[in-house]
Amino acid sequence: MAIPNRFQHDTSLIEPMRGNDWSPALFFDGADDYILAPNATDLNFTTNLTVEIAFAAISTPTDGYFITHGGWNRRWAVGITFNDLIRFSLKNGSGTVVHLYGPALTMRRWYRVAAVYDGSNMMIYLNGEPVASAAQTGSIGTTTYDVAFGRERPDTAEYLHGLLQEARIWNVALPAQTIKGLMRQRLMGTEPGLVRYWRCNEGNGGSIANLTGSGGAGTLFGPLWRWRDGWL
Repeated sequence: MAIPNRFQHDTSLIEPMRGNDWSPALFFDGADDYILAPNATDLNFTTNLTVEIAFAAISTPTDGYFITHGGWNRRWAVGITFNDLIRFSLKNGSGTVVHLYGPALTMRRWYRVAAVYDGSNMMIYLNGEPVASAAQTGSIGTTTYDVAFGRERPDTAEYLHGLLQEARIWNVALPAQTIKGLMRQRLMGTEPGLVRYWRCNEGNGGSIANLTGSGGAGTLFGPLWRWRDGWL
């Protein structure tokens, strides 16, 4: 699949502290590209959850997934629907699945999403602002699947057509003010509750490092390195 032409996007939406922000990002072609980071015991926490990811979707011929752990029918998933809605899905230990939908997104624009579960409610924040919430209770389901970027599970054919840059998984439910405060910051990797932190800023090579010091590097299966400001 051809790499899309450059267009001028609004760089004020995310990570403005890096000036013109000619920083690396990972391009997923929507056909068969994905990344896997190994499953582990410390990823299968069951109480609270926050997932953050920076992304730009290019097109949505089908549902696409930014990041998942077990997919929506086993644990949780954050992605975009075929009609451009942001979606956060979570399955509890009793088998109840809730799909929470946020607003429709503009294609070829950078966003940052935070998906939060606090044991009573699921919430979506877009660029630091709350945009959706729904009731959900109970422990979070566990899985033997790896963390996946760009697709849901090996047995599904729904792939992301877009770019990803930086992902964080927390075993705590971050409050709104913390989400907004950390949105434009680079973390150290040692923050309390931070379980995985992929900056995705290598710019070359076949893996992305996890900066929390607990293993968990992601292996690339097809995504290409591109400069974030120049490949949309």
